[in-house]
Amino acid sequence: MHLITQIIVLFAILIGNSIQNELMESKITNDGYKTEFHTVKTSDGYFLQLVRIQNDEKLPENAPVMLLMHGLFQSSGVWICQNDTKNSLAYQLRDAGNDVWLGNVRGTTLSQKHDKWDKDQNAHEFWDYTMHEIGTIDLPDMIDYILKVTKQGKLNYVGYSMGGTNFFILTSMIPEYNEKISNAYLIAPAVFLGNAQSELMHQIANNAELIQADWELWGVHRLGFTPDLFTLTMNAICGQSRFMQEICKSTVLRVIGQENDETDMNNLAETRKYYTDMASTQQILQYFQMINSGKFWPLDFKNEKKNIYKYGVPTPTDYDLSQVKVPITVFYGTADGLVSPKDAEILKEKVSTIKNEFMLEKWNHLDMVLGKNVRTAIHDRIIEDLNSK
Repeated sequence: MHLITQIIVLFAILIGNSIQNELMESKITNDGYKTEFHTVKTSDGYFLQLVRIQNDEKLPENAPVMLLMHGLFQSSGVWICQNDTKNSLAYQLRDAGNDVWLGNVRGTTLSQKHDKWDKDQNAHEFWDYTMHEIGTIDLPDMIDYILKVTKQGKLNYVGYSMGGTNFFILTSMIPEYNEKISNAYLIAPAVFLGNAQSELMHQIANNAELIQADWELWGVHRLGFTPDLFTLTMNAICGQSRFMQEICKSTVLRVIGQENDETDMNNLAETRKYYTDMASTQQILQYFQMINSGKFWPLDFKNEKKNIYKYGVPTPTDYDLSQVKVPITVFYGTADGLVSPKDAEILKEKVSTIKNEFMLEKWNHLDMVLGKNVRTAIHDRIIEDLNSK
C-alpha cells in the first residue's frame, strides 16, 4: 500500500458511537444558553440535525435569521468553541438579536440516519455523496425548513471552509435560492484550491488515484473521528511525550498553515471533542481533484455511467459562478495552507457580488474560526454589516 495512503487510512474510523448531541447540549447549557434540536429529512432520505441557539431574551417575530455551516471534518460545534464563551459566533449573534441556527450536513455524527440505509451495514450506499449533494440537497432542505419555522422569506448565511464550498454549489446550481439568502459571510471558503500553500496537501492530492484504489480495496467509505474517539486517540498518540506532541502539532500545521500569534493551540486541544467529525471519502476526493485541477467542479468519477447518474452528463463541468447573486463578505488568512490569497483573487474575479473582502495577515486556516482574535477581526465585522442593512 502506498505510504501516503497508509497515513490517511489511519484516520478511517469504521466503528464507534458518538455522544456529540449530549456534549453540545451540555456545553451550550453550561455556557448559559439553551438549545432546540430540529430534524430535517432531505429529499433523498437523510435526517439532518439543526441546532437552534436560545437565551432568556425572547426574539421579535421578525428577528434576522442566521444559518451557520461548518467545515470538513467538523460539526456545528465549531461555532461554540472559541477561546472565551463571549467570543463564540453563535452566542454573539444570538445576543445581538438574531435567530441563530447551526447546521450539520449528512455524515456528521448528528446527521447519520437515513430512512433506508444504516451508516455501517449499508456503508457503500450511505456514504455515496460529495459536496455536490450537500450543496444541492442538504442546504436547500435546511433553508426551506428554517424559513418555514421562522415564517421568514430570507435568511443570512455564514459558512466556514466547506461551508463556503456548499454555498457556491447551491447558488450556482439552484439560482432561485439566491432569493432566499439576504447576505453571505464566508470565512476561508474552499472554492479554488489550485494554489494551496500546503505542500503536504499537494503531495497527497497528487496521489489521489492510488489513495482511491486503496480505499476501495479496504472498503473505506468515510474518514474522520467521532468526537469521543478523536479525543481518546489524540490523547493516546499525541499525549504520550513532548516529542509526539510536537510531531502531531507539526503535521497539523503542515496542512492548515504556519503557527503564529493568532494560533491558539491550547484552545484547539481543549475544544476538539465538540466539533471534530466525519466525512465521506468522496468529499475528500472531490477536494483532491479541485487542488489538482485548480477548478471548482463536481467530483469526476472517471466513469461515464456514474457521472450521468449523478450529474446528467458524461463529464462534469465547472460550477457556473455567474449565477451567484447574493451580496457576499469574505474573510481570508495570508498564511492559510488551503485557501491561498491567489485563489481568493480568482474567486473575486469570478463572483461579481463579493462586496467586502478582509485579508488577515499571517492567519492560518483554523485561525479563521478558532483564533485568539476572531471576535474583533471577523465576528464583530459580520455583526456590524448586519446592523447596517
